[in-house]
Amino acid sequence: MLQKRGGLTRRRAECFVRLWAYLLLKQQEELEGIIPQPLSSLEPPEGSIACTHREAAELFYGDQERGSDRAAGMMIDRLAALGLLEKQYDGQTLCLEVRSLPELTLLKIEEPVELFMDDFNPRTDAIPVAYLYARSYSNPKSVVR
Repeated sequence: MLQKRGGLTRRRAECFVRLWAYLLLKQQEELEGIIPQPLSSLEPPEGSIACTHREAAELFYGDQERGSDRAAGMMIDRLAALGLLEKQYDGQTLCLEVRSLPELTLLKIEEPVELFMDDFNPRTDAIPVAYLYARSYSNPKSVVR
């Protein structure tokens, strides 16, 4: 779903989803006072939620021997640069907000999609396929001509 975002690697996507779920659970715990049942879906939390670099490091690198608070801060900066997070720092507390991402909303498909196999002609079909790959998997700032 986030394929068109240039610079989003698998590792960054994993960190983003972990942080998103953590912020949502942390907000629900603050509002309701108890830890909620397991999540069935992710929605953007309402407003900003305080999160330290230490908490983020535990989320991102808890299952590994490497990783530090500084590395977690750098990962948060990268996620903010990709437009996935909004961060505010007032000198004491780092507050994070998951940005609303319209490409993550599930669309209800009313009619099933039917696909049919077509003959691939390497002489005429190679250029459109190469353009499709370049547009789908390359940096959006680079232009394919």
